[in-house]
Amino acid sequence: MAIIKAWNMKQFNSKVGLELLLPISVFFGFLLYEAIVDFSWSALIITTAVIAFFGYLILSTKYIISKDVLEIKCGFLVNQFINIHQIQSVKEVKDIFSAPATSIYRLEIKYNQTDSITISPKNKLAFIQELLKINPAIEILTQ
Repeated sequence: MAIIKAWNMKQFNSKVGLELLLPISVFFGFLLYEAIVDFSWSALIITTAVIAFFGYLILSTKYIISKDVLEIKCGFLVNQFINIHQIQSVKEVKDIFSAPATSIYRLEIKYNQTDSITISPKNKLAFIQELLKINPAIEILTQ
């Protein structure tokens, strides 16, 4: 049964945008440099742990479509399930606010009449096409 379930599943990794990755890398690179130059082992350990945590979040952010459910995962922080038949619209947005997305070029998904979430699948077109296969009533909004 698990094998059949895996065949019906489509996974989309999050796009990693340089517009977010570069400033974070410069900031933590500076902190790492300072910790090494000052021989501060505690700062080095803490900075390395924070860098590893951010790396984990970036690498684990993904969107899984399985049957009629969209699962949004971002490490252990976000594990949200959305019924694809409840999605009303999808719109491309440019947003810097906190979301399970690793790029500012995102898709805003409106569902359950009043709820919304922004995500950043690497292949937006293929992601939208998979949603439309399950729920052709989803409105694709343009700016």
